[in-house]
Amino acid sequence: MAADDISLARTPLKWLRGKLAGNGSERRRTGQAALNAFAIRVASAGIAYLTQVLLARWMGSFDYGIFVWVWVWVLILGGLSALGLNISMMRFVPEYTERGNLPLLRGLIREGRILPVAVSTALAGLSLLLLWRFGGALEPHYVLPLMLGLLCLPPYTLSDMHDGIGRSKSWINLALLPPYVVRPLLILVFMAMARAAGWPLTATTAVGAAIASTWVTSVIQAIFIQHRLSREIPAGPTTHDPRLWFNTALPIWFISACELVLQNV
Repeated sequence: MAADDISLARTPLKWLRGKLAGNGSERRRTGQAALNAFAIRVASAGIAYLTQVLLARWMGSFDYGIFVWVWVWVLILGGLSALGLNISMMRFVPEYTERGNLPLLRGLIREGRILPVAVSTALAGLSLLLLWRFGGALEPHYVLPLMLGLLCLPPYTLSDMHDGIGRSKSWINLALLPPYVVRPLLILVFMAMARAAGWPLTATTAVGAAIASTWVTSVIQAIFIQHRLSREIPAGPTTHDPRLWFNTALPIWFISACELVLQNV
């Protein structure tokens, strides 16, 4: 066989090796992302267990019970405020990116953050109004911690949205580390600081630590997410398709609502 014939015969083989190498690289990235997500969730479970043990010992069962009750309400209301759009991000962001539909991508990322945060803010305001009007129906030691806990709703919901954006872009560490690792660690750090300063470790103090940790982690995560988005998505016009987004999100929202209630009841 002539040298030219051999070269031509090798060309398809080179192309096939390149495709296989590319697929292998993609599989490696996917596998690494899955491994990172698993490791973060395992670490989060360990941190949550440690945090609960220490807080229960420091605060006592009565105040710790009030704090957990308040935080469960934050988890439920904050999760519902996302309207399922955090999960829809994983469906539409990769699609719009692959198609190069930047106006819809910009609209989804913008509206998908603004609307849930607005809903959570309105829900917090309405809940505060109801507590102010009907708070007498609750025992007094529940009212103030719950009122303070409602201040966590906007940043908690924003973090949920950035979780969805981060996962959709395979930024697993940026999506999961702030809410699942950094936030509970900061609660523990702030409570340890309050203990060292001699403050009373009541449910109100713990809720204050939760407010600070939630806002800090949400703002830091938002800064990093926005920085990476601005590098990948150039500025330009935006378009919206809310009917499609909500038709996709609402069934997910209903399923998430059932899961939240079952997990936290």
